[in-house]
Amino acid sequence: PQFRQISAPIDSYRLDQINQCRATFYLGSRYGNLVPEAFIDDFIASKKNVVWVNYGIWQMGERKLMDLFGYKHIKIATPEKDKKDRKGNPGFFETVRYKGETFDRYSRLESDKLVGAIENIILQKVSEKSSIIAELEHNSTGTKTPYILRQQNHFYVADNPFGFIHESSPYLIFSDVIFDVLEVEPMYKGKKPAMFRIEDVGAGSPVAHVEKMAEVIAGYGIPFSVAVIPIFADPNHKTRKKTKANGLKIADDEKFLALLKKLKKLGGTLIWHGVTHQYSNWKNPTSGLSGEDYEFWDSNEDAPLKEDSVDFVLNKLNDGWSSFSQAEIFPALWETPHYSSSVLDHYIFANVFPWQTGRLQYAFHNVRGLNQKLPNNSLSYEKSGIIGHTQRRAFFDTLKVENTTTLVEQFYPYEIFGDIYGTKILPENLGFPRNANFHNTIGPKTISEMIANVKRNRVLRDCWGSLFFHVSYLEKKSFFSIGLSQEKIDEMKLLIETLMSNGYQFVSAEKMINKYQGVETVKRIYSTDVGLL
Repeated sequence: PQFRQISAPIDSYRLDQINQCRATFYLGSRYGNLVPEAFIDDFIASKKNVVWVNYGIWQMGERKLMDLFGYKHIKIATPEKDKKDRKGNPGFFETVRYKGETFDRYSRLESDKLVGAIENIILQKVSEKSSIIAELEHNSTGTKTPYILRQQNHFYVADNPFGFIHESSPYLIFSDVIFDVLEVEPMYKGKKPAMFRIEDVGAGSPVAHVEKMAEVIAGYGIPFSVAVIPIFADPNHKTRKKTKANGLKIADDEKFLALLKKLKKLGGTLIWHGVTHQYSNWKNPTSGLSGEDYEFWDSNEDAPLKEDSVDFVLNKLNDGWSSFSQAEIFPALWETPHYSSSVLDHYIFANVFPWQTGRLQYAFHNVRGLNQKLPNNSLSYEKSGIIGHTQRRAFFDTLKVENTTTLVEQFYPYEIFGDIYGTKILPENLGFPRNANFHNTIGPKTISEMIANVKRNRVLRDCWGSLFFHVSYLEKKSFFSIGLSQEKIDEMKLLIETLMSNGYQFVSAEKMINKYQGVETVKRIYSTDVGLL
């Protein structure tokens, strides 16, 4: 949060701007983009830390590139059909070695074509000028090539680390190297934070199962979080739960209210997880049942809801806050259902909620109308409740967003004090265990995969161990009843114990937020300037 971030297109660069900044990153995300000669000259000559990512490094010219890094550009590597990997797929540079650990680049086969993070720049060494920070390895031939080079204050990254991000991708390496570029010390010198979240808890959840799950977690003497859906809706009668036309609020269900109070006593931080976690009576895309479907996104069309607007979002949030306040039980932070909403909604959530948890989605877009000061210095429900609706509505009255690209999900390995929307985020970076048939997912995730990620991430500075479980994952269903599987409970316990024995300490989301009271949101400027000041 101590850095002011300035973003600008490379073609607006002016001579010596690099040297006005503490550090500068050039993200070469487009192959044919022309890099100004002034930037290239300043990049080479600068004594400040500078990073060139992906495309365009060849625009330096062979001699300048060799003089700077001791390498020359050879080609862009793509999958090779004549060099199959162990699965019989076209071979490519799949793994990245870093600090003794192995990270992997995502790929999948679609219609006999490999898609994913499958391109990278090949550089050939000609002298001993640079050190290899991270190294790529081909999954068929075993050939190695630099992934990140460092020559004193100059860095080069041989692909776009933001493409096809997943829990073990080289994006995490890039996130770690940022500490060296900015020359900052990690916040956590000893144990790093871990966070456990019980997901999708609403009035339709099996009370006894949620309670048992929380008791097992609390048995370790650790705090946890609970993602609470404040209004339960089942318009298509998928369950036997009796609901009202406008849904079941917390105070309408005595057993559910009692459960939430017990979870707080056990050490749970309550998270505001959407309002109904579904939309209207739609199958969006599954059933219309709270906890299963999208609320702020049309998943069938993969587009914003047709009625998406400032009024639509704020009116829904008013309903959610009303449910919490009538029950006299209050959440500490926000989590967007399925992490999905329009860009407009992301801006609203960022300004209404001081902190969020989870992952967010991003797209190139244009935004206007967020330049006015906060009315009464606060838009949050904690400060102004329902009566603050007028000032919230006035603040967002001129907000206009135009999307230009598809939304892409991103997670963070550590706390973020202000993303492009202004969101402050407590991260979720390990995902959740799931069976192959879990709704809205592309495949299973095992406990062993999550444990491998926990151990791999030990080499990363300030990297959290943050995850969540659905109660349904622990359930064992038979023809006559639904109970909890001891095998699944043991898996959950093993994951908790693995985190605790590998240098992580479980933290309270609420206490973390309180710790950062007064820390300002990162100042972000979009202009003709470049870099970080």
